[in-house]
Amino acid sequence: MKKKIAFIINTMGAAGAEKTVATIINNLKDEFDIHLILLTNFIEVKLDVDDITIKVIDRSPVYAKNRMFDILKIPVLALRLKKYLRQHDIRLCLSFLNRSNFINAFAKRVGWKGSTILCERIHTSSHYAGRSMGDKLGRYLVKKLYNHADLVVTNSAGMAEDLKQNFDIRRPLTVLYNSIDLEQNQARAMEPVDDASFARFSFILAGRFHGQKNHALLLEAVKEIAELDFQVLLVGKGPLEGEMKQYAQDLGIADKIGFLGFKPNPIKYISRADCFLMTSNYEGFPNVLLESLACGTPVISTDCPTGPRELLDEAGYRPDPATKAEYLRYGIIVPLANKMVLAETMKNVFLKREILTRYKQVSQQRAADFSIARTISRFRDIVAPYL
Repeated sequence: MKKKIAFIINTMGAAGAEKTVATIINNLKDEFDIHLILLTNFIEVKLDVDDITIKVIDRSPVYAKNRMFDILKIPVLALRLKKYLRQHDIRLCLSFLNRSNFINAFAKRVGWKGSTILCERIHTSSHYAGRSMGDKLGRYLVKKLYNHADLVVTNSAGMAEDLKQNFDIRRPLTVLYNSIDLEQNQARAMEPVDDASFARFSFILAGRFHGQKNHALLLEAVKEIAELDFQVLLVGKGPLEGEMKQYAQDLGIADKIGFLGFKPNPIKYISRADCFLMTSNYEGFPNVLLESLACGTPVISTDCPTGPRELLDEAGYRPDPATKAEYLRYGIIVPLANKMVLAETMKNVFLKREILTRYKQVSQQRAADFSIARTISRFRDIVAPYL
């Protein structure tokens, strides 16, 4: 008889955590009896739904979420989760993303006797850095609930260190990096592009227009080197898209910036660009950097917490942030929120193409370190003691 495992996550939209859950489920569905528990019935990722059990425990509309309301519902949803796990005799429950982690840990707090594993996917200090009541409660709940888990899994070593140092998490912590389907990435990279030109030297950034991604920093850096003949393509949509279009106009660089909008397959654009840029203020483990490396597209990234440094060099996590451009083994790191260093680095790779040639030669080698096979093997090792 197959051993039972439950996964709980907010939704199965097409984002990084959801893709990781789908990858694990699709690769282990023949080995385990898998129950996927969703807070909202929303599935975008490719999932072999006929081979697993899906349970929805919160019927709130996916786009009508309110952080305070979500937090207040945690006890109710935790009791629903506990009831379901008991009814189906499930002994291990893994959760992904903060809200699901709170519910999973709370179920343990109120008497569920099975094993609880929380999977943290974002730099927690940055995610709850605001002064709102929701942020304050989020910080409080991480401190109070995460220590009820049997294990906390992060997708970068920097995240684990943040939880230990800033949230006093005393439970065992381990790292499970994100993975990439190299064959699928290559197939997506080969798809034709008929709505963008790469005749000019092309930088590209793919990401949601949100304050976390700091598109404004990129636009300000472009302003500093606007005399050079290059373009920057921006793939994505989000609440700040209109504001960034206006900012590009205000800076006088609208002719440099191509707003491509949301694209179901951003990989085919990334693969044709000369250099990928990531200007985020914080991340967890940014899949888009890994996808860029797998395309052979060189990377310039802010040294944000967390993930880029660990991905771009085997030396891994370092607590001290970059103060200048660092040319690591597999990509380039620049300081957070420093438009002048970002501009200088962009200018350097534009003028010295041999830098990009060197990174093209090693980037796919690095991506191979994060293959699905390695991630699934690591996942088996992590859960084995709790089954």
